[in-house]
Amino acid sequence: MIERRGIVSSVSYVSFYSTLSTILALIQTRKVLGTMDLLENPRLPHMLRRLNTKDFKKFDTFIWNGSHMSAVIRYLRRSFSMDGSSVDLLEDLEASRNTSRFPSKVLSFTWKLRGFFSGPIVDSSSNYRTNELLASFLDFLLDIVEEVVKSHANLIHTVEDQIEILQKELKFLIFVLGDALFRCPEIEETKNFFKDLGDLAKEAGSFLHLYFFTDEGKQSPIKLQLPKLLRQFKSMEMKVRRHCLMVSKRPSFVVSTTGDSLFIVNSLLNDLKDLLNRDDDLIADVWEEVEALQEELMVLRSFLEVFKDQQLAAFVLSTKEVAYEAEYIIKSFVAGDVPVWYLALRFPHVIQKIKLIGIGLEKIRKNYNDVKYLISSFIVGDIPVWYLKLKAPDFLENVTVIGTALEEIKSKEPQKDPNEEVAAQAKKTTIDIFVGFEDEQRIIVEQLTDGSKQRQVISIFGMPGLGKTTLAKKLYNNQAGYHWFDRFAWVVVSETYQRRSLLANILESVSDLDRYKILSMDAESLGVQLHRSLKKQRYLIVMDDVWEPFVWDDIGRFLPDDGNGSRILITSRIKEVAPPDSIPLDLPFLSEDQCWDLLKQKVFQNRDCPQGLVGIGKQIAAHCQGLPLAVVLIAAVLANMEEKKSLWNEVARSLSSQIFEDSNKCMNILELSYKHLPVHLKPCFLYFGAFPEDSEISVRKLISLWAAEGFIQEDGKSLRNVGEEYLMDLINRSLVIVAKRRSEGSVKACTIHDLLRELCLRKAKEENFLNLIKDQFPVYEKHHRLCIPLESINIKSRPFGLHIRSWLGCWSDISFIYSRLKLLRVLDLSIEAKESPPTDDLDLTETKQLVHLRYLAARVTADHIPPSIGCLQNLEFLLLDAPRSIEIPEALLDLMKLRHLQVRDHATFSESCHRRAVVKKDFQMNRLEIVSDLWIIDENDEQILRCFPCLRRLKCATRPLLDSSDKNHRYLVLDYLPLLESLNITYLGSEFKFSDMIYVPTAIKKLTLQKFKLSWKEMSMIGGLLKLEVLKLMYIVFDGKEWKTNRDEFGELKFLKLSGLKLHRWNTSYHFPKLQHLVVQRCRKLKKFPSSLGISRRCKSST
Repeated sequence: MIERRGIVSSVSYVSFYSTLSTILALIQTRKVLGTMDLLENPRLPHMLRRLNTKDFKKFDTFIWNGSHMSAVIRYLRRSFSMDGSSVDLLEDLEASRNTSRFPSKVLSFTWKLRGFFSGPIVDSSSNYRTNELLASFLDFLLDIVEEVVKSHANLIHTVEDQIEILQKELKFLIFVLGDALFRCPEIEETKNFFKDLGDLAKEAGSFLHLYFFTDEGKQSPIKLQLPKLLRQFKSMEMKVRRHCLMVSKRPSFVVSTTGDSLFIVNSLLNDLKDLLNRDDDLIADVWEEVEALQEELMVLRSFLEVFKDQQLAAFVLSTKEVAYEAEYIIKSFVAGDVPVWYLALRFPHVIQKIKLIGIGLEKIRKNYNDVKYLISSFIVGDIPVWYLKLKAPDFLENVTVIGTALEEIKSKEPQKDPNEEVAAQAKKTTIDIFVGFEDEQRIIVEQLTDGSKQRQVISIFGMPGLGKTTLAKKLYNNQAGYHWFDRFAWVVVSETYQRRSLLANILESVSDLDRYKILSMDAESLGVQLHRSLKKQRYLIVMDDVWEPFVWDDIGRFLPDDGNGSRILITSRIKEVAPPDSIPLDLPFLSEDQCWDLLKQKVFQNRDCPQGLVGIGKQIAAHCQGLPLAVVLIAAVLANMEEKKSLWNEVARSLSSQIFEDSNKCMNILELSYKHLPVHLKPCFLYFGAFPEDSEISVRKLISLWAAEGFIQEDGKSLRNVGEEYLMDLINRSLVIVAKRRSEGSVKACTIHDLLRELCLRKAKEENFLNLIKDQFPVYEKHHRLCIPLESINIKSRPFGLHIRSWLGCWSDISFIYSRLKLLRVLDLSIEAKESPPTDDLDLTETKQLVHLRYLAARVTADHIPPSIGCLQNLEFLLLDAPRSIEIPEALLDLMKLRHLQVRDHATFSESCHRRAVVKKDFQMNRLEIVSDLWIIDENDEQILRCFPCLRRLKCATRPLLDSSDKNHRYLVLDYLPLLESLNITYLGSEFKFSDMIYVPTAIKKLTLQKFKLSWKEMSMIGGLLKLEVLKLMYIVFDGKEWKTNRDEFGELKFLKLSGLKLHRWNTSYHFPKLQHLVVQRCRKLKKFPSSLGISRRCKSST
């Protein structure tokens, strides 16, 4: 609201202090939110005016509203790193909050704000370029205008069209400042352009300060200045044209952006293809230029495929830069921030750059062919050595060409199938190699099983990478302990300790309570229930990666001491985190012999080390300074290269004998593993920095994000299969750790060592790949991806950067994302923590502006997906979390690129979808592979599923379907989905027996059935599924109490789970030949398992 003039003319002395007390009371009530929130409160100026002293009459000429002040304060906060005056202003205001000086400080603050409208803050010592600071300031001005348009339309109704033009001009100039031609301030023409633009920015800032911070009655003369300002912006457009033409004639230059590898070229080609396939006339005026760009880029890509990226570093860098340059222009144009004339002006320059790179590569390819011919002719004896020496000067200029040619000539061995290599490497990871710490193991095992009868804490401490967690896991899985203790729990504490989550995790491990009931309890109730669950039980609890002593003080009081030998095992980098009466164990470094033993086993597995590598191998092991992590990482490097002494010598030379003098030098050895990664794996590895420390990362989510970012190319295989191969490669290089496996044995969740995560974050920041926001956004965000952890959610500013492509993390105010980050490919606002902070729910209607989105994950409160979802034609992954059912609109069926749809609690199809299924039975979504939490409750729902022919995984619930053909109820039929591999289906109706049977596709590998009533004939049909590997039967009602299996049933089954069944007997004779795991839960009547199964099984039973 806008406060009007004409408040009380005078107030008494008592009234003055009464009003002042009211203000101070208001301050106290806002204490938690801070001074900036108080300034945004529209009640404050009203109270200040009531004081009516001489000074405060000045408020009569100041239009105050929270939205204006919010934009100003966001810019001030973003400028903290650049300007001391903004810090002084805010800190001075903060210091006076609870004093009588606060009103005068507020007045002083508002008048000092004028300086921040006079142009961008420039600091010659900063790392920011002039274009970045100018763009940040123009973004601030745009923020001011948008806040007023949104909140105070009455102020601008007479000049609405002009304000809209001003917004477009600001957006265009902001875009221009991110274009490559405007990012080299050392060029004289660019310096002059920045000076002119800086003058215009100052004019615009002064205008907006007068216009939006002046009394409404005095604004008419100011409004007359708006046309003049717009003419200046139009004049600046002409200067943009001239600058583009002048700078494009200069020699090409490179502006480093990111180390994302060449996947950007493929991504850009896909964008160009989509642009050319559009039905509208959006690019009619530049069709030929777009087509030429696509052709030249395809030629350039074919050149680069001849060589490895590392051998042509300069060309690779140039190619990446020109690809990012073109991508930025094209995507900004599609988002509506760039006029078509700018594309026509810029594309010829971009195409010329690509042609020049291609000419250079063609010359190298010609040299490569000449060198290859000379060397191969010399090897077979067709030319003498003197001729080779004579020609040598012609090709010695490019050593990489010689290296490539020699590598191709010498590679006589047949190439292995990549799938066979991945399978072989996967087998390696199953071998448990553990070297050293024999004495420590013996000591701890004795303390665990033969020590004091009182509750005892044992702590293992030492530096990162020493093997604390590995040793603790070995002890935790020790068979002697397994038979000794009644209850087990393993929890990771990490640096960001969360009391409630930790108690919930322990309680979930040691009790039979329902998970949802646990999540509904507060911390104190969890502790009480944990104490009750462990009472009279002998338990072993491992608390891994503890950082602070108060963690034990907080948790230990809930762990009973019943004198029965219960134990708590703590691992930490810090000795003092364990209680004083604990048994500490300082983990030593491995000896040089132990390092060499571990290195040999990791590199050669069951083979002997070749004699020629023993000496250099021991030298490398010695350089690892007894740190197991270093040995494992170096072993992974050696295992993935040829067994040649010269190559091992290169690794040895990279290691310094002083490498672990401090933590920074420790990073050198970790970085060696990164440098040896293939180019396509580097961005995949760096992406792990986006996940919280010590978190278990869902493999499905990880691969989906990789795919949405463009790191994975299908190349004849599915994205999921290629992503799994990438992950297995990282696992086998000891860079990623398997955290959980699925029932069929594949990796379900993974994690990464703390040190390696630190490496990811450091390299990602260096290469502008990813930035982890901790306490404040910079004035200009250079990185392509932003990761916002939970602890940073209350930062009171907004990010600004022209090249932000991904937003990973929840946020308290996300409304700005829709209009300000329109180039986003990934928007992940999902919250996986058990303690959810207060965050904004996503407004799906507003996401229509984010037309480049590939991945969208968020929490929503609406009961339907809006039709505007159809604007997101590039969307591939949609994951929504809602407290109730969500209705799917027909528009979603038009998202032809959609691969993964997941809606929790559940989703239903709308009537418009049903009509589509009836009228257009032949429409298909050929990319949709995963649908989760869908209710199929109508015959038309089933018809819609028929339009998803490539569906591979389906999780759904169903009830009796009324068949319109014969008016009878029946089960859902899914045998029309030939590629379906995983089906999880829950029956929603009451117990009801149909005359027909349940039919599932014959390709099913994993089947989960819940709450169905099945006949033994149907069970035989399920047993006859030839590819079935995993079967989970939960709360199934059978015809009888005895299950008899027949010969030739369940021939491929590896995992069987029986839960909540009312079986009394289970008879089988030499069936289930491949069964590896059997889980039985809540089958209280089933007392005996068939002895003929003949497997080693671990049965988990709950009552």
